[in-house]
Amino acid sequence: RFHRSIAPYKPDALGPLKSYDDWKSEGVYANRGENALFVLEPGREFQRADGSTGVNYNEKKVFDITQTNSRQRTMPAVTRDERLLLKALISHTYAPCDMKPGDAIPANVNAVYKPEDRTIYVRTGLDGPSIFRALAQELAHAHMDKGQGYLRNENMIRWSWSTPALSPTGLT
Repeated sequence: RFHRSIAPYKPDALGPLKSYDDWKSEGVYANRGENALFVLEPGREFQRADGSTGVNYNEKKVFDITQTNSRQRTMPAVTRDERLLLKALISHTYAPCDMKPGDAIPANVNAVYKPEDRTIYVRTGLDGPSIFRALAQELAHAHMDKGQGYLRNENMIRWSWSTPALSPTGLT
C-alpha cells in the first residue's frame, strides 16, 4: 500500500519502507543527502463526541531501500530433492488408499484414483514433478472418498474403467 502512496514522490521505490532506526538496527544506513518520505501511520483510537470511533494518524519518516546503502539481497536458490518430496507426500497422507503402477492409463492422464478398490494408479516412467502433481490431485480425491459411492467430477477425466484396455486386470 505504501508504494502507491509514495509513487508520485519516489517512482523508483522498491520497498520495504522503514524508519531510520529500523534500518539502523539491521546495519543499514540512509544515503547522505536522501530525504525521508512521509507516510501516515495509524495511531491511537479515540471516541468522538457522537459516539463513533476515530483514529489518529501519525506522520512517520521512512526510507525506501533504494535510499540506503543496502545491497539488494538475492534469495538463495532452493533445490528440492524430488524423492524426498514424494516420500513426504505419500507418508503424510491421510487418505486410506493403495498406490500401484498403472501402465494402461491413457496418454493424457498421469494418475487416477479408482474408488472401487481405493487405489491410485500412477503411470510409470514419469519425472518427479509430474508424479508429484498427479499424485497430489489423486490423493485429494482419495481423501474425499468417504466410502459412500464417491463420484469424481466427470469433466476431470473423460474415460471409463469399463473400457477393456483400462479394466483393473489391465493394470499391474
